Amino acid sequence: MKAKTADTYLIASLYFCDGRRPEVIDAVAKSIAAYRSCRLINVHPDKHYDRTNLVFCAPATVIVKAIQSVATEVFARIKLSIRDEELAALGSLDLVSIIPFSFSQMPTAKEVAVSVAKNLHQTFN
Repeated sequence: MKAKTADTYLIASLYFCDGRRPEVIDAVAKSIAAYRSCRLINVHPDKHYDRTNLVFCAPATVIVKAIQSVATEVFARIKLSIRDEELAALGSLDLVSIIPFSFSQMPTAKEVAVSVAKNLHQTFN
């Protein structure tokens, strides 16, 4: 019997434009809870810049769906058209990074990043 190959784990780091409303930040962070293999690493709200950084770890096979869940929650709760701040924002979800644990995982991270970009574009245009 062959040994099972462990799924490649990657880190996702996302920035979304709300760092002041705990109920929104909590809802976005909880959106990955449906994926049992995801592990939340950090949630860092920045009140001054009104942005939050959400970092989690997940298997490559799950991370695209988990990011989709986060994006769905972000776009449902954050509308930049009603934002009257002086600080510029590129979008409700303005940065998604896929980070490998080691250099050997770079091809997988690149493949996942492309999948995330295509998925978000197709879903949210």
